Parts: sequence; structure tokens; C-alpha cells
Amino acid sequence: MLSEATYPKIKNMDSEEFKKHEANWKLSEQQIKMVKGIYPELQHVDISEWTNADFNAYSLAQTDKKNAPTPEQSAKLKEKGIPLNVARKMLKEFHSYENLLTQPDDVINKLKNEIVEADKQFNEHIQRPGENR
Repeated sequence: MLSEATYPKIKNMDSEEFKKHEANWKLSEQQIKMVKGIYPELQHVDISEWTNADFNAYSLAQTDKKNAPTPEQSAKLKEKGIPLNVARKMLKEFHSYENLLTQPDDVINKLKNEIVEADKQFNEHIQRPGENR
């Protein structure tokens, strides 16, 4: 719950300012119970000093770990010349590393090239100096 003193400070913030501000809030008791329910490995860990940013970082790391390819799949991706960041984006199309690795090389290479080109265009767009965004 927001304190009376905090409300006037945030009521005029845009969403980006609010997200930055909110990231520094400590988790409430209710949130701590929820986090420990989602991540049983934290059951006996003191997370009373965690902020929303700490939780988000932990959650993202756990998701990445859960969704990471197996060592065998990583080796096959490397063998096929598919960087992990590109393979992750290919999951939108193929839904699993196993399914991705069963695709013909021409299908994989076509999608890989499309992803690399889209990333290149995106990066060029965000790095253009002097543009209003």
C-alpha cells in the first residue's frame, strides 16, 4: 500500500518513471509468500530485503535456466552454426530445441538469416543519432 507521502510523488509519473521507482520497493509479506510458493528452493532463504527488481532478476534467471537447451542440444546448435540468442528466437516458430534441431538445414538457415537481418535492422534503427523517439 502506498503511504500518504508517496502518492503525490508518483501520481504525476509516466509509466517508465513509475517502473523505475517501483523496482526499488521491497517485497511485501504477501509477495514474499507468493515468491516462496513459486520458487520452493527459496523456502529457507531470507528474502525480506529483496526489491521488485531483485525478484524480477531472479525470476528471469530461473526462466532462462529452465528454458536453456541441454548440453547435447547446445552442441548440436553450435554444430549447425546457430548462436543461442538466435536459437531462442527460433523457438517462437519451432516451440522447442528438439523440434528446431529436427528441421532441414535450409529451413533453419532461412529463419536464422531472417532473424539476424531483423536484429541488424532493429539495432541500426535504435542507434541512429539525432532521431526523435
